[in-house]
Amino acid sequence: MKLEINTREQLYEIINEKMVKSLKGRRYENLESAIPKVYVLETSSNLNENIFFDYMKKEFVNRMDANLSYFDDNELIEIKIGDTYFYADPYLFYDLENARFRFVPIFTLAHSQVSDSIIGSLIKKSFFFDYQWLDFNESDDEYDEFIVGISSSFPGELIANEENVSFSLESNSSKAFINNYKKIVKQLPLNKVKIKYFLSNPESTHIIAYNNGKITFYGNDFEEVKEFFKVKTKKYSDELFEIEKLAYNYEGVYIIFDKEKKLKEKPENFLKRLNDNNELKVVSFQIFSDEDEAYGVFSDMHVGGSLAINVYRFGLQILIRPGTCSNTVKRILNFIRKNYDPLCKLYISEKEVFNILDYDYKYE
Repeated sequence: MKLEINTREQLYEIINEKMVKSLKGRRYENLESAIPKVYVLETSSNLNENIFFDYMKKEFVNRMDANLSYFDDNELIEIKIGDTYFYADPYLFYDLENARFRFVPIFTLAHSQVSDSIIGSLIKKSFFFDYQWLDFNESDDEYDEFIVGISSSFPGELIANEENVSFSLESNSSKAFINNYKKIVKQLPLNKVKIKYFLSNPESTHIIAYNNGKITFYGNDFEEVKEFFKVKTKKYSDELFEIEKLAYNYEGVYIIFDKEKKLKEKPENFLKRLNDNNELKVVSFQIFSDEDEAYGVFSDMHVGGSLAINVYRFGLQILIRPGTCSNTVKRILNFIRKNYDPLCKLYISEKEVFNILDYDYKYE
């Protein structure tokens, strides 16, 4: 069923109504009446307005056979894929310099089973769109006090004979959650893929954020929701900008393994497994190696460009070339975290990495 939405304001009014009804537990029969959700998708850096709209049209029409309708001086794009409707707000991040036209929120009232499949198919097929790979394992002080639940998933595909370890922990208050969380966090490999927040109080705004940039929400205040993912997107886009600045100085970033996860196998084998995985959208045709190091130059299948990856026993160094999208670094980090080391960390400061290696990693 198509909703009569012709302006950004109408979209937000309907989302507000659905948020309130979802909080009260009402159920609906059609796909457009599920809990509201948004997918914050990443595109490419340094896009101007015309190029952004051109690629939006080409990717959705050519990759997903979508029908696009433009309303409100392009402030709202209706995207119809099959029987499912999505709504893009291209200007929501306009005031964020590093996020402007690089990130686009895609709203929908479809059920997650349907919308997740469609967005997942888009990301898989597209060379333009990517997920926003949020890092929940790093502290986010502004919203930590509102956390009431987490879900962790650790398939461990890069570890031989590793069992899949997944669990969820949830409470009805942030205080109770934190007390129980501290007891369990030291006992399991923790790769946070979903966080639940109560903003203000349990009767106000509920947000469930996923580490691929999807957010579902219900309650009484859509403005709180918009502020939430704008804060997340600003922090994320600023970090991508910092990584891309390093490229012009021929400097790289580092993904450092936890001390317990330093490689015991040859780094070459680890790098080859990364190269063999289609999810990463990077490919290298030649890998060089010795006993303690492996190196390859990779083509980036997301918006083009190239990057060099060095694998050592303590972790990875990634050097992106100027013009290459730094979101590829986030994609690699997410993949390693869920399949090899949930405790690995990304470092942009080379000096900080050298300090860590000097004191914490001593190899004979």
